[in-house]
Amino acid sequence: MKRFILLFKVFFICFCFNCTAKAESYDSIQVYLMTCEPHDEIYSLYGHTAIRIVNPQNDMDIAINYGAFDSSESNFVLRFVFGLTDYMMMVYDYSDFLAEYRYFGSAVHQQHINMTSEEKRVFMAALAESAQPENIKYRYNYFYNNCTTKARDIIFGAISGEKVLERSDDNPLTYRELIHLKTAGSPWAEWGNDFLLGVLADVKTTNYEAEFIPDRLMSDFNKTVVVDFDGNRRRLVDEDKVVLPSGTPKFEPMQGFSLSPIEVFSILSILIIIWSIAKKFFTKLSTVNYQLSTVIDYALCCLYAIPGLLLTCMLFSQHPTVSLNFQILIFNPLLFWLAYPKCQVQRRWEIILGCVVLFLVLGLVQSYAEGTIMLACALGCLALSNIKLQKKSSPLPLIFYFSLFTFHFSLTSCHSSSKVAKDDVYGVGSEQKYRKNDSQPVRSGKVKSDVILSQAMSLLGTKYRAGGADPRGFDCSGFTSYVYGLNGISIGRSSRDQFAQNTPINRNQIRPGDLVFFSGTRIGSDVGHVGIVTEVDRSADTFLFIHSSSRGGVVISRSTDAYYAQRYLGAKRVKM
Repeated sequence: MKRFILLFKVFFICFCFNCTAKAESYDSIQVYLMTCEPHDEIYSLYGHTAIRIVNPQNDMDIAINYGAFDSSESNFVLRFVFGLTDYMMMVYDYSDFLAEYRYFGSAVHQQHINMTSEEKRVFMAALAESAQPENIKYRYNYFYNNCTTKARDIIFGAISGEKVLERSDDNPLTYRELIHLKTAGSPWAEWGNDFLLGVLADVKTTNYEAEFIPDRLMSDFNKTVVVDFDGNRRRLVDEDKVVLPSGTPKFEPMQGFSLSPIEVFSILSILIIIWSIAKKFFTKLSTVNYQLSTVIDYALCCLYAIPGLLLTCMLFSQHPTVSLNFQILIFNPLLFWLAYPKCQVQRRWEIILGCVVLFLVLGLVQSYAEGTIMLACALGCLALSNIKLQKKSSPLPLIFYFSLFTFHFSLTSCHSSSKVAKDDVYGVGSEQKYRKNDSQPVRSGKVKSDVILSQAMSLLGTKYRAGGADPRGFDCSGFTSYVYGLNGISIGRSSRDQFAQNTPINRNQIRPGDLVFFSGTRIGSDVGHVGIVTEVDRSADTFLFIHSSSRGGVVISRSTDAYYAQRYLGAKRVKM
């Protein structure tokens, strides 16, 4: 492996210096940003970014990858946990690069970067510098310094002039929301991310910060204009196409765990609550039962303390978004000590209950992993059952605890639905946002697709609910009928009704705001799913669409995703 790396490193350095030595070769060099779609392997959920360089004069066609690492390094896992992992620059033959993604069945997009000869010279010199032995490695950070941001920065560093992003995002997402868009179909991976990420992951990102996601960078590159010092404007990308369409993977994907996190933690929480209620009668039977009860309580608390060991390690991690994590209030190694039957700390169960209450309150500023609030409530019930009350037992502590819990849920519900404010429900809030962006008033009696899309985007992240047709939760057709219904447009309630009632159009006529339909789980079956088109790429015959997925709620997907590409049935236009 090391010989392989050194061979390509030397080869690439020689190639770069050879190019920089020949001025006449600059014009022949072509630079491309490559964006690879995810596949079924867990490490690829977010996609991948690489750079392609073509030089016909040297018969050279290579792909540069900043996402390589050596897992055989000593203490690799520990270094990764503490944010001390070094990634490296690797060079592949372009045909080998495509072969890898053909094997996984993933589509690969290619964007030609519009560079001048001088910018190409600067770019090649920068690559030669980064290929030096002392520079080939870099300290990896998922949000701030990864394979995607490295590719962006080396390209932007060579472009002279101001980079202007047109149609910037006026409804920015947090780091957590951005990765939720990519982990929607992998609930346990999503839970693991949410468990480790702290409160700083709930900060709204700028457009630049959001470009750690490969397809977000690809989208922003298409919207970027370069303005030189004389005021001349040019598109950063002058060609965008799919060089490898999605296909069938040549391997059998590993099956995931059959139960989702919410199902597992619901069962566990219910069992703990039932035990907390029943043990009062259980312990009255005999002294042996009382002793057994304390052992069971300790074992249950250990279930909370064990994952807390990992969160404690995160306190010392170099990853900036994991060190401050309020979930450590209930997943806390101190439970090994506080819940120990012979622990002499006074009011130890009151301390545990106080941590639970504080955890619920701090949920207003941090999004917790799915099911952890239920686990916190179960721990609170266990603590309450162990608190020694006065002889005349008072229900006040229990009433206070559940009142606070109800208050917490009321506020968090308002917080999670803040994207769908009262004005938006009546179509006013989104209309004002549209006016601000376009400066053209929305004419009464005619709703533009921009308004429809703005209202649809405001619902990103809303959970899936079978039969749901409001912001508490949507199914696919409930989402589309709700968005159009905000503007007084009836498109039918079910996906079949929407497919039958609206005007059919050819695929090459699709535009943002149109409805796209897919078959159900079985390929070739009747209409089973519907979404709203958000972006169209005519040259590549691809589009993005927003929809309510049973696995991820309201998300944005690509027509090239293997699942939807195989099930596409057609498109319909709504009369507005």
